[in-house]
Amino acid sequence: FYASEVLIALEYLHMLGIVYRDLKPENILIKEDGHIIVTDFDLAIRGPFQPSVTRFPPQRLRPENDISIECNKDFIGCFSFTGLLKSLRKKNFDKYSCLPSNENDSGLNISALAALPEIRTEPRSVRAMSVVGTYEYLAPEVSEGKHHGSPVDWWALGVLLYELLYGRTPFVGEDETDTSMNIRERLPSFPESPKVTDEAKDLISKLLVKNPSKRLGFERGASEIKEHPFFDGVNWTVKGQPPLIPGPYHGQRDDEIEDFSVSDSESE
Repeated sequence: FYASEVLIALEYLHMLGIVYRDLKPENILIKEDGHIIVTDFDLAIRGPFQPSVTRFPPQRLRPENDISIECNKDFIGCFSFTGLLKSLRKKNFDKYSCLPSNENDSGLNISALAALPEIRTEPRSVRAMSVVGTYEYLAPEVSEGKHHGSPVDWWALGVLLYELLYGRTPFVGEDETDTSMNIRERLPSFPESPKVTDEAKDLISKLLVKNPSKRLGFERGASEIKEHPFFDGVNWTVKGQPPLIPGPYHGQRDDEIEDFSVSDSESE
C-alpha cells in the first residue's frame, strides 16, 4: 500500500518535471485518513524535459494529430486528447469512471484502459551535479557528482522498500565515506530473516541497478514499475484501503509507542 502511494506521488512530480531527490521515511507522513503525503521539497529540482508517447492506442482510437509531443510548455495542457475523448464519448460510461464500461460490468473496463495512450514525462537529465540528499539514499550517479535526473528517485524508492521490509538501508556503512563506497560498488544483499517475497527482492534489485539507464523506470517511468509482479492486484484507478488508521495523538514519547511490523502485502 505505502509503496504504491509513494510511487504515485513520484509519478505526479515527474509529470511536472520535478525530480524530488530526497525520498526517505522522515519525509513521508501518514495523514489522519491513513494515506501518505510527501513533504520537504528543499532539494527538489525542476528541469526541462521532452514528453513522449511510449504506447499508442489501437488505430481506431488514434485520430490524426490527437497528441502533440513537440511542446515547450509544462506538461499540464501540453497534450490534447480531444480526438480520443470523442471516440470514447460514443460509448456507455460508468457513473464513477471516465472510461467506458460494459453494461453488465460494474468494474473498470480493462480493455478500455489498455486502449489509452501511455505518455512518458520523465525529467531524466536535469542539469544537476550537486551531491545532495541523505547519504544512505543517494543514487550512485549523485554520489559521484554526475548529471542526474528522475532515475535517482527510482533508486531511492528501492532503498525505501528495502528499509520498510528489513528495517535498515541496504548500503549503510560505518561512516558516510564507507556508505558512499558501498553504494557505488556493492550489490544489495537480502537476509534470510525476515522472510521477503521473491517479487519484492526482484523489484528492489531492479530499482537498485547502478547504471541509471538500465534501472527500472528509466524507459517508461512509473508505468514500467507499476507492471512489476510485486504490484499484482493493485488497482491503480481507485484509492486503496490504508492498512493503518492513526489514532489520536496524546503526546507519547517514542519509547511509549507500541512497535509494529509491516508485512509484504501491507508495503504494497
